[in-house]
Amino acid sequence: GGIKMDYVVYDMDTLTEKMRIEYPDEITPQTDEKRNYNRERLIEFIDDDIARNALVCGVKERRVELYTTSLGEKIYIQYPGIFSKPNRNGEVRFSYDFRPICINDSLQSIDLKFADIWEIIDGYITDHKDFVPILNNLLFRIGRMTDHQLVEKDYDSELIDQNGRGVLSDTVRIKMYCLKYIDEKVRASLNLHARKINMGNGVFISLEAFLYYLDCLIQIEDCKYKEKAIDDTHGRIATSDTLMVIYAYRIGKIRLSELLQRFVQRRGIATCTYDEYKAVTHNTVNILEIKNRIENLCQEYDIEINKTKKIENGIESIKNDCIRIQIPQKHILILNGDKLDVNEKTYLDRNGWRWFDIFSFDTESIGELERIIIDAPDYFDFHIAFEKIKTDYPDVITRKQTIVKGNTKIKPYTTIKGLEKIAILQERPTKGAKKILDEKGFKYRLISSFKKEEDIIELFENQIK
Repeated sequence: GGIKMDYVVYDMDTLTEKMRIEYPDEITPQTDEKRNYNRERLIEFIDDDIARNALVCGVKERRVELYTTSLGEKIYIQYPGIFSKPNRNGEVRFSYDFRPICINDSLQSIDLKFADIWEIIDGYITDHKDFVPILNNLLFRIGRMTDHQLVEKDYDSELIDQNGRGVLSDTVRIKMYCLKYIDEKVRASLNLHARKINMGNGVFISLEAFLYYLDCLIQIEDCKYKEKAIDDTHGRIATSDTLMVIYAYRIGKIRLSELLQRFVQRRGIATCTYDEYKAVTHNTVNILEIKNRIENLCQEYDIEINKTKKIENGIESIKNDCIRIQIPQKHILILNGDKLDVNEKTYLDRNGWRWFDIFSFDTESIGELERIIIDAPDYFDFHIAFEKIKTDYPDVITRKQTIVKGNTKIKPYTTIKGLEKIAILQERPTKGAKKILDEKGFKYRLISSFKKEEDIIELFENQIK
């Protein structure tokens, strides 16, 4: 079952380094976007094809060639599947049901169910245990679609009669996210070190073919759970996790009783914990537990975290549902994948805020943020200092007073009235604004001109001298 290669490939140590991946402790928007897109496009495409060509399971079906491996193995999807038939109540649960089929380089056909896949992986763990951590790394990647790319192309297909014979060949055009390895050397190295996989009954396929086949099988599960678009307890992610849990049990990471309990609690699936991802992949999958790390660090350095606070700036504000963690002493926002609009970015830039997308973190950027948090107690924040100090000067009136002339309005952070009128502005005024301030008898100061608490104290004291 070996694979011969005529060119240089990576040794196992180098391949292991190439396969390292970091992923957040939540499902990323990129993963969900790919999952949702494939669900919608495939279901729409298959249902439309069934209607246009009067396809019926077991009578007239279509077979589409989605992948061809470097060894010439072909991986198809064929539909409609058995679950497209009405049940005893006359209901059709999955009209778009399909199944993957693999034709290996010996022209042997492979049509398996998930029970067969579990048995194959269990046998592979025994026969090639040195490579299993890399296999689990690949399962993790497939579950989260980290190597899937959007492809639009014409695929070879044929209509299949009730005897399994092709009766008409043509092409169909589909746009979907497909498993794609850009680095050919990685693909060749994976095939070589994995060796061929025993699919049972004397049938062997390359690792590449196995992954393509498995990706199609997992895609079916994702389509069936189309209403749980961002729920990782069903569909492709949980399915790939379940395959990894087998190895977690085999290496003694979890007990049999715990494994069975997971299957019972999650109705036939058993997701991994963060520690188990690392264990079953020999640390080639690193889960970035971002929120816990940041929250623990803020607690250590006595930094307040507000998860729902809204930042007001007149009509401009940062949306409440956009903020997951806020560190006000340091003017930092950590966003949960939500995009900022132009007004929000302008407001943040003007007021010295920094923001991070929790899903764009890697080890380096987490380290940078942690250093910022550690330095935060020494950080001067005008807004916090001003609110604290102004209560010590009750004889000086402060209020957010809009300064108006004609149709022009100046909305300062605050106005101060003591011996003279002062407007504290968040940005430098235009020529027109300066003229209005002069006419109204206001001097102005920019927030950026205050570098320490003593500057604010001096401002108030000058107003009562």
